Amino acid sequence: MPFKLIPPRQGKSPNWTIRGTYLGVRVNQTAGTADKRLAARKLAQMQGEVECGVFAKPGAPTFAGAALKYLEGGGEERFILKLAAHFGETPLSRIDQAAIDEAAIALYPRASPATRNRQVYTPVSAVFKAAGRAEAIKRPRVPRDHGDVRIY
Repeated sequence: MPFKLIPPRQGKSPNWTIRGTYLGVRVNQTAGTADKRLAARKLAQMQGEVECGVFAKPGAPTFAGAALKYLEGGGEERFILKLAAHFGETPLSRIDQAAIDEAAIALYPRASPATRNRQVYTPVSAVFKAAGRAEAIKRPRVPRDHGDVRIY
């Protein structure tokens, strides 16, 4: 059932209530206003936020929870703590390739592609696998050093 506006109840609250389920996200909360037009705007805003993935489903795994699971399973904590501080309680469903690329640049702005690969992309991939999310992560291209090649 999509979100709908529930009128104020006599003697309880003068505010409208937004109730329903939209794209698997269940909501039952006040609109915070007694004006029906403002409540309708709040309802439309909430639907937009659900479509963008702002609301996480209850019990949906977060990066911090997945990182903790990874560490409890014997994973290396060397780079995980910095990533967990960056992503925090962000739901795993909201972390995509663009978010990982932004994190790599934000955490290591002057680092080489090899360093970002080692310190961001590989640990994020390990955390995703520990959480059961088997999604391929594109890594930066690392130029190969073939050493000193002499032509005689």
